Amino acid sequence: MNRSCGNTSIFIFLGCFILGWWLLAFSHQSTNTSTNNTTTPNSTSLNIQTNALLPYLSPLSRTTLHKALSGNKEAIVQLISRWDSDAQILQAKGINGIQRLDTDTYLQAHAINVLLQESSAEQIHLLNNQLRIKTLFDDNEQKLEITHPLSHFLPQTFTAASILLAITKPDQIIGLPKGMRDRTHIYPSKLLDQIPHNFESFHGEKLFLANPDLTFISPYSNPSVLSALKNQGLKLYVIKNIESLKGIQETILKLGHAVNCPLEANLLSIFLDATFMAIDNRIKALFSEMTPTDSQKKVLYLYYDQHFSIPTTKCLAGQLVKRAFNLHPGYYYHPLESPDEWRVPVESEKILLENPNYFVISSEHNDSNLQKRIEHQTIIGALPEKTKKKIYFLDEQLLSSVDQYVALAYFDIYQILAAMQLP
Repeated sequence: MNRSCGNTSIFIFLGCFILGWWLLAFSHQSTNTSTNNTTTPNSTSLNIQTNALLPYLSPLSRTTLHKALSGNKEAIVQLISRWDSDAQILQAKGINGIQRLDTDTYLQAHAINVLLQESSAEQIHLLNNQLRIKTLFDDNEQKLEITHPLSHFLPQTFTAASILLAITKPDQIIGLPKGMRDRTHIYPSKLLDQIPHNFESFHGEKLFLANPDLTFISPYSNPSVLSALKNQGLKLYVIKNIESLKGIQETILKLGHAVNCPLEANLLSIFLDATFMAIDNRIKALFSEMTPTDSQKKVLYLYYDQHFSIPTTKCLAGQLVKRAFNLHPGYYYHPLESPDEWRVPVESEKILLENPNYFVISSEHNDSNLQKRIEHQTIIGALPEKTKKKIYFLDEQLLSSVDQYVALAYFDIYQILAAMQLP
């Protein structure tokens, strides 16, 4: 009897969800239709000039973006809505190549948010269990049968821990990877503090007693660590296909199914799409504000750690910088393509011969004294003073974070482009 009632509740719940989806779709389309058919007398005199367009778009706050990427659903849907309006403004003003979420995806994000905000924890748990895939394959093509919802997880990688922090509850995460607590500028300390243990503290009897339902590992893990995990008979999930934005999004979705949070994972993946579209649109708007007489400026992108090297498009950082500068032809940036090398060392003489108008330098030691150290210890110190003033820095820890926070790195690249364009 109880099982029958439970199934009935689920079907009613799903029915309401589908009905709500259609109502949202009708409402969204009706709004678009009425907006498109509205005309304003003497509208020509009221039009905003394209070269003064950016101030009229919604604020693009790094803090709010960071909050949304950390899993805050209110911030996610708020930004998705604002960016959709911004895209319509840019399209109406004639900016080419403006992107928007398609109507179905836009509505899906809002419907998921309403569902997550208005439903009880038990209802969300039941619906997620109905929606999740029961048979998964990890990135080593190992088959995992997950017949019932899992509840406790041990992430060995930053990627897994970061995604889990955004889509699950902290009390479901048994421990954090080594070094993650040191990056509070990326991973919110408020969440990290709720997880008292670290991955490396779990071994032997302690690991046996913790008994995680699923452990997320890297294929490059220390063999002794992998051996210990296997000897405990733990269920392992290998993560390695994260060398591109698409790979990160697929990992988010797969982990969502693995930890019984497909709704939360879908919302986060949609938000990543929306974020990159919104930043792409702003970069295109930036280019539209350049005057035809502006000459193309040359940009050199370097990585610094005692010596300089050039990141290639094999690494995510190289892909992001290439994407941004490809959208802004006002700057000449020649990406270094390589299927094998992550970075290629570069000699000081080569840097001088390049003679760029701007330097973009990424480093894992991105503190306030970084520029002084670089000027004192490298060939950069021999450059003219006016060139030194055109050096911009990126946080390599953020650029190399193969999780949803790569969107923050892309935001920082956009900020550099905007700064370069200032008179």
